Amino acid sequence: MPAKLLIVQNELKDRRGHYLETALAVADAAPRCGLTPYILAHATCPPDLAPPGVPLLPVCRLDHQMHYPPVPALTLGPLTIPPPVVDPVPPKPSLVQRAVLRLFPRPPAPPPPDDLDRAGCGHERHFIDEWRKDLAFALTLLRVSAADHVVFLTAHARELLAVRRIVDTLPAELCPTFHLEFRHALDFAEPDHRPLNPFTATHLALFNRYRPLGPHPRIRLYTDTAELSEVYATVSQLAHFTLPIPFRNGKLPPHRRGGGPLRITVVGDPRDEKGFHHLPAVIDTLAGEPVRFILQAGVSDAVNNPRSVAALADLRTRPRPNVELVGLDGPLTADDYFALVSSADVLVFPFDPAAYRRRSSGTLTEAIAAGVPTVVPDGTWLETQQPAGSGERFARPSELADAVQRVVRGYDGYERRAAEARANWLAVHTPERFVQALLN
Repeated sequence: MPAKLLIVQNELKDRRGHYLETALAVADAAPRCGLTPYILAHATCPPDLAPPGVPLLPVCRLDHQMHYPPVPALTLGPLTIPPPVVDPVPPKPSLVQRAVLRLFPRPPAPPPPDDLDRAGCGHERHFIDEWRKDLAFALTLLRVSAADHVVFLTAHARELLAVRRIVDTLPAELCPTFHLEFRHALDFAEPDHRPLNPFTATHLALFNRYRPLGPHPRIRLYTDTAELSEVYATVSQLAHFTLPIPFRNGKLPPHRRGGGPLRITVVGDPRDEKGFHHLPAVIDTLAGEPVRFILQAGVSDAVNNPRSVAALADLRTRPRPNVELVGLDGPLTADDYFALVSSADVLVFPFDPAAYRRRSSGTLTEAIAAGVPTVVPDGTWLETQQPAGSGERFARPSELADAVQRVVRGYDGYERRAAEARANWLAVHTPERFVQALLN
């Protein structure tokens, strides 16, 4: 029987973002590499979101924001499997309980605060254990062995600690190899190396907790950019390897120039860190050019992206005959999304350089694979990956429109160089190369 590949994507809840596409790309490649795939998704994910033949199990109760939905029972044919037992977070004592406690001697003093408490993330102890329970449930359900592999496609440090607790208790013959890929940026101030946000502070504290355990031969750590690998290796003092970026390249036809105005396209969820709010100014500046703007415009997180919401309202209320908004009614299907990418004449990435200094972009991966000219921010991973001569760069938002205009006015040369770069890119970034890198 082929070895199994458990693909953990606990942020996978629906079609939004690249979570589903990345999981399906890896699942598609797994059989060609001698593995049977299973996708482990968030508990709220519809089990039929994956196509027939790709088992999807909604067993992850935690996403990266620690949302904690109730878990339904799993029904697999004639077999019904109850959800794992949940130990709820103890409720805070009521006012009456606190008054009674004052009448009795105080309990023993709590242990001194450690790095988790000082970072304001002491609650992570509970969630690490909850992750351990979910993972143990999945491993038992699928009867894994030492021949199998488990890959976390977007890992969090709490999951690393949960994995280590599993590995340290499993018999060798039942312990698979775990692969954790960290894709979110860790940002520090210079020169004091102070964490710039709670996410970074939490990861620093969790890696500090993990460090005394040392490396383990059944746990391998990765990122998807060399820049991220360097930062994570420094913070954790553990080796991090750099993986190719998988996507279903068979669904992505090469770019073919159509007739009419150039199609200036922006894809992906509108988010403030992705600079969606800069687009109205760009559109107004290029109003006299022979172009048409195609914007994916389905905001999935309005609360945390107020500038994008305001920009979208502006785009919807002001008449701009050269603008088309797509995805307003919900996430695009895979076929529609890939058609949007490959039909673009220019793909624009108005991203915040600070947010994407070390992070990858799945949409840039697809743009280069399709042979589409691009406009990307300076000082980012996107800049380092953009093939020479295949697009333009901008240093600040005020320069974005000029960069797009340069591509429009010299389009033939940019298009030719983008097409020439496809083969080299596809020789590196494929689902098969991703899975093979895990097995080597």
